[in-house]
Amino acid sequence: MKMILSGGGGAAKNPAAFDLFIRSVNKHKPVLYLCFASRPENYADAYGKFTAMMVNYEVYSTRLCDSPEMFDKYDLSEFGGIFCAGGNTFRLLKTLRDCRADRKIKDYLKNGGVYYGTSAGAIIAGADIMPIIYLDANAVVLRDTHGLNMIGGWSTVAHYGDASSEFGNNEWNEAVLALSAEFHKLIALSEESAILVEESGATILGEACKIFENGEERMIENGGRLF
Repeated sequence: MKMILSGGGGAAKNPAAFDLFIRSVNKHKPVLYLCFASRPENYADAYGKFTAMMVNYEVYSTRLCDSPEMFDKYDLSEFGGIFCAGGNTFRLLKTLRDCRADRKIKDYLKNGGVYYGTSAGAIIAGADIMPIIYLDANAVVLRDTHGLNMIGGWSTVAHYGDASSEFGNNEWNEAVLALSAEFHKLIALSEESAILVEESGATILGEACKIFENGEERMIENGGRLF
């Protein structure tokens, strides 16, 4: 299992995390692109940008999964990696759960799969996605917000400290601090930070990452262990 969970900045802001994904995928198989966090009218444009980026990294075979029904056709073992893009986290989790893709992804990872999740794609890997409510609207009225729980019981938020204004950052920081009182294991991923999750544990990639654990706040530097 190899999960690379990015705070949302993409290859430009965290090249080490993205390069690790590229080195880890099996290039003899296609990479599956999941865009369910976006609105359907944006799928084609997002996939076009993704394929162009992957070609730059010499990954020439990709597949777009643009409908939940496609998961009934796919055997995930046929893919060299999964890339789960950002957008609305609640929409993404609901769509995956409705077609039982969440279970298929977990099985794929337990069987040695490679997964890159950015923003919403990272947040669904945690224990609960509710902490991202400060940034994402729960427009799909998702009642059960439990995630895939692949980060040792931790939940995570994305884009931490990346608001366009000082006021926005202060508001977001206060929201995450308040949420940490309810979610006692919470990771605040910035766009320059990521988490590498393997069977042996989890490591921070990129810039230092702030975590909140049982009311205490601390930073973990690049290469530091989360658990």
